[in-house]
Amino acid sequence: MAFGPFDHDLAAIALPPLLGNGDVFAARKIIARHRGGGVFDVLDRAGSHHFAAMLRDQTALSLDFAPVEEKTLDSLDEDSISAFRNRFQSAKPNHVFLRYDEEDFLRQIKAAANDKDGKIRPTHAGLLMFGKWQEIVDFYPAFFLDYQDHREETPTVRWTDRIYSNEGNWSGNVCDFYFRVVPKLVADLPLPFKMKEDGVTRDDDTDLRKSVREALTNALVNADYDGRMGVVVKKYHDRFVFENPGLFRIPVKDAIKGGLSDPRNLAMMSIFNLVNVGEKQGGGIPLMFETAKGEGFPEPMIETRSDLGRTTITLFVSKPFTTQNTTQNTAQNTTQKEIGNPERTLLLLKENPSMTRAEIAKSLGITPDGAKFIIDSLKAQGRIKREGSDRKGKWIILK
Repeated sequence: MAFGPFDHDLAAIALPPLLGNGDVFAARKIIARHRGGGVFDVLDRAGSHHFAAMLRDQTALSLDFAPVEEKTLDSLDEDSISAFRNRFQSAKPNHVFLRYDEEDFLRQIKAAANDKDGKIRPTHAGLLMFGKWQEIVDFYPAFFLDYQDHREETPTVRWTDRIYSNEGNWSGNVCDFYFRVVPKLVADLPLPFKMKEDGVTRDDDTDLRKSVREALTNALVNADYDGRMGVVVKKYHDRFVFENPGLFRIPVKDAIKGGLSDPRNLAMMSIFNLVNVGEKQGGGIPLMFETAKGEGFPEPMIETRSDLGRTTITLFVSKPFTTQNTTQNTAQNTTQKEIGNPERTLLLLKENPSMTRAEIAKSLGITPDGAKFIIDSLKAQGRIKREGSDRKGKWIILK
């Protein structure tokens, strides 16, 4: 290996090829073992977490198929496995895997595998999907799952509903997190009355609901669970935010285009697929964009932060507000002008609760009628109220 002064020259470091999944997982142990001396002192200055992430992603194999040699099947939560098996039986009642006992069932779905000595162990996918929280963080110290409902947020209250992995009253694993969070995410989304092709059964699903589920699945199966800050899901009135450690393994533009898929945790993805969770062949991201376009919502935002090793996807679930300049003679002469998100109005009122409609209109660059439309909408939603007169009163932010 050869390198010059790190602040000025590029470090060229020769490493032996990593031959197996176990060797790749050992990368973080190597870094931990060598911190404080030698070449890894230099790597620490660049951010050893970036280097470790590159080592983990350098193999074409999905690392989560490998057995966790430090764990036994006792590390898995029995209730989580039972609940998953029931969902699997409901989704695929005639599947051959249902004939196996629990140990062989876990082998078949890639949640367990034999180690080099022939002993059965949970795979990394099995530990993350079905493990007990204490057992997961014993191997993945940075593991953290967090759902936050910010719809009732106030200056003194950050969230009004939360699910997180170390609560202590549930398993804390990925599979149970998914099935706990999905109902909360989609609870307020519209569900029009629609029949399936048989003309008898109601279709209780929509592309919008599928998109939200896809965004959650994407965050969970693409997360680098050795990375920092965990998976965080936030619900707002007009958007959902999905954050996960780890960057996209393919260019974002290719993910949006569709047809390509390279999930970081392929075994986890295959386990989710068994219960009809997750689009195959890279269809999840395109579905989010197509659904937003069809609904008239703003395009989803995908942000990757190389400095943090983190990906954020924001899904919008409401249309931009519009102003209506209507003549007194007829409603047919109405024209609409897009004015953007009402959140801007809330920010203005937080900064200056005494603002008048005329001042709001001027700040937003819209007509007074447009400002009235936004104010009336926010009042109808119970997000603001007026105290005092129009001239001397003030606005109170409720949520």
